[in-house]
Amino acid sequence: LIGYNPEEAEDLSLDQLNQIPDGPDITISDAYPTGALIQNTANGGVYYVESGIKYPLWSKELIKINFPKMKIYPASQKQLDQYKDGSPITFKDGTLLKSSDAPVVYVISNGKKLRIPDEKTFLAFHYKWTNIISTNAKVLTLYPDGDPVTF
Repeated sequence: LIGYNPEEAEDLSLDQLNQIPDGPDITISDAYPTGALIQNTANGGVYYVESGIKYPLWSKELIKINFPKMKIYPASQKQLDQYKDGSPITFKDGTLLKSSDAPVVYVISNGKKLRIPDEKTFLAFHYKWTNIISTNAKVLTLYPDGDPVTF
């Protein structure tokens, strides 16, 4: 039961309980309706699973930024195969990103990565160097290139 708190439970008679209509059966596609982080025990891959769909997380930084307080639960490949595949999770608009193997900084805007061409432009938008997230190059491939940032 989602959000069930035993202190808020109401005592009902069997007659009262029988007057409440049954809801639909819960199936595997209903698993984790509020979302959960699941890690493949075979290869270490982490997914955000919600309502029967698994969304891959391609970097540890995505987990830290998008799901900072969520616990990660282990699962076998067989268990993960029960869920439909979803698109990889991405960073939110406004996030400053760079590849861990290149110095180019991007800002994510409308699902695109916009290159920030130089320090002057970076500072003109009041960005902070400490807000740049260094991630793997694979994550950057999730975003099409947009026009470079100008002011």
